[in-house]
Formats: sequence, C-alpha cells, structure tokens
Amino acid sequence: MENNIIKQVKEAKKFMENTANFPLTYCLFLGTCFLLWKPKYISLIKISRWVPNSLQKIILELFTLIYSNIIWIVFLLISCILIIYLLSKYTSFFYILLPKKKLHEDDSTILWSEYFAVIRLFSILGRLITQFFIYYFTLNVLFNPYNFVNNFFIGETVSAKNALIIKGYLPADALVTLNIFFAINVLITVWFLLRAFFETKTTTDTYYLSSDDLILYTKINSFPFRKGTEILILKKNYGKKPEFLLVSKETFDDGKGYYHVLDIADKLPDIVYHFEALKEETIQNNSST
Repeated sequence: MENNIIKQVKEAKKFMENTANFPLTYCLFLGTCFLLWKPKYISLIKISRWVPNSLQKIILELFTLIYSNIIWIVFLLISCILIIYLLSKYTSFFYILLPKKKLHEDDSTILWSEYFAVIRLFSILGRLITQFFIYYFTLNVLFNPYNFVNNFFIGETVSAKNALIIKGYLPADALVTLNIFFAINVLITVWFLLRAFFETKTTTDTYYLSSDDLILYTKINSFPFRKGTEILILKKNYGKKPEFLLVSKETFDDGKGYYHVLDIADKLPDIVYHFEALKEETIQNNSST
C-alpha cells in the first residue's frame, strides 16, 4: 500500500510539473491555505482519523524542533556560506584542504569544490523556507492541538493570548519568522500561477553552456575556428555514462565567453570526426585566402 501511495504521488508530481506546469508542493500549499480560510472543512475531511495520534505528535515535534530554532538555523547557514565565500575568494584554504579530482574505472569522476558546498547550503536554506515550511504548515493546520488556524497570524492575536506561544509550542520570534515564510510562499505561488497560465514550453535543438558550467567539464582539444571563435572538445567529469561535447566558444570584447554546443555524443570518435571536419574546413578557408 505504501509503495502504491508513493507511486501515485510521483505520478501526480510528474503530471503537475510537466502538464499543468505547476509544482505539486504548491498545490498542497493552496489547499492548506483554503483550509486556513475555511477551517470547518478540516473536521469534514477527518484526516486526523487516518493518522495515529502518536505519529502526529512525533512528526510535529520533529518539525517543531527545527522551526522553533529557525532563526539560528538560518543565521548558521548564511554564516557558513559567507565564510566559505570569503575563504575561497581571499585565501587558498580550499585549494590546499580539498582533495584533487579522482577518476574511477567506470568513467565517473569524484570532484571536490567549495562551490558545491555553497550550492547545497543555499539549497537547504531554500527548502527550509519553501518546501519544508509548506509541509510543516500543512501538518499544523491539520493536526496542531493549539488552535493553529486562529493563532498562526501574529496580527490577529496578542502574544500574551496566543496559545502557540503560551504553551511553549513556538517562541514569538519563530512565529514571526514563519509568518514571513508564509508571505514569501504566497508570492511564489502567485508567480507559479502566472507561469502556469502564460508560459509554454517548446523543444529546441540549440544548447548552450554558461561559464559556470565549465567546472563540470575537462577540455580535451581545441583550435581557433574564426576570428573570436574557438572550437573545443569537452568531456563531462561525472556521470554513469561518458559524455563528450563539441562546443563553439565565441569571445566578446568584454572577455566573456559564449558557449554554443554543436554536438553531443557518448563516444569520443564521433565528436573527433566532427571536430576534424571543422578543422579541415578552417585550413582550406585559410589556404584559399
């Protein structure tokens, strides 16, 4: 039964994101906001009867342990990001500390980089504000024993009369922070709704790399193609399957590179054939001029 539920959730998530162009998590958020607005429907759906009280308590306590200390957690995450950034920018600390990349027999590569740490810390911070907050918010609307529906918004109740604060469920500063998270998610929901109505997806054969993407690749070969343009062969540094790219790099006056992917293959000879053809074309054009 649990496997069927997980499978159905995955299918619903795939449908919402690919067909409706709206995240399933924010469908949950919209539904929870409706219950917050019309709390009489909470008793009508009787969802609390489906989940044992002991399980409700455990889940709420685990989430509350995080969100009652959310200010310190956010401060810690931002501090770690700033420390990593400053050490990376002004010292060689990570160059000395982190191991070099390691190649494996299955063509996979292990990379160590402080940038990956920063990305993951930002990801954790973002999930705490959005995805995990929505789960916590929904659980409280459904199961919280301290009249969460009427006590969540700080403008509606005085702190001295707020059961969430009086009972020690959440400190006042954490409740204020959760109200801010709620406002952020409302804005995100509006954006997703606008995107769902007005955005459309079309397939394209054009593929580009950004300068930041180059850390994931190793340059194998290159040659000057035209003025300001260079042709490169790149190999992806990670992944279960090998991936080789033929890239046209165009450099502008400001020094920034513009990387247009001309071909992708899982075998190097396929890319080399295209590479050599362009190189031969360049030689012929140069000799004719």
